[in-house]
Amino acid sequence: MWIGTDGHLFKVHAKDIHADGRINSLDHLAVHGTVTSLFEDREGNLWIGGPETIERHRDVGLPLI
Repeated sequence: MWIGTDGHLFKVHAKDIHADGRINSLDHLAVHGTVTSLFEDREGNLWIGGPETIERHRDVGLPLI
């Protein structure tokens, strides 16, 4: 599961979520601005949308498009 906030994007693995909602650990990515939308394409790229930006996440980083 991905969680977007203002300037951050977190990836949570199902095994790290407790029944009461607590999360053990998060993988963190810094992004430009507020995350308002997420889309994963068939090639596995994660597209991160904000009010004024679109970013693509790949294993090598987050290029600003």
